[in-house]
Amino acid sequence: MEVRSLGLVETRGYVAAIEAADAGAKAANVEVLGWENADGGLITIRFAGDVAAVRAAVTSASAAVQRIGKVYAVHVIARPSGQLGVISHGIICNRKVPPEPRDGHPGRQQERTTLKGPCRQKFR
Repeated sequence: MEVRSLGLVETRGYVAAIEAADAGAKAANVEVLGWENADGGLITIRFAGDVAAVRAAVTSASAAVQRIGKVYAVHVIARPSGQLGVISHGIICNRKVPPEPRDGHPGRQQERTTLKGPCRQKFR
């Protein structure tokens, strides 16, 4: 069974973020989960894969960004807690799904489950 880990590289600007994603993806067998945009132009690139591959990707991405910009933060979480969300098929499942009406009555609601592979969470 593959142990999933999460790697994060935070930089300023879109060009540096694309460079980080490209360098990390080429350096190791990881999935680029995407990016998060924060205020002030900070962008965090997310990688997932086994621990060694994510460490290699984050190291490579950090080195590539330092050639053209500035790295603000680098971090690898070896085995993320289930409370952060399950990492499955390149998706961090932490989204709430609004309830659907039960039996056609808008006042009655039923519990729904998000299903993305083995990623399942119940919400009311």
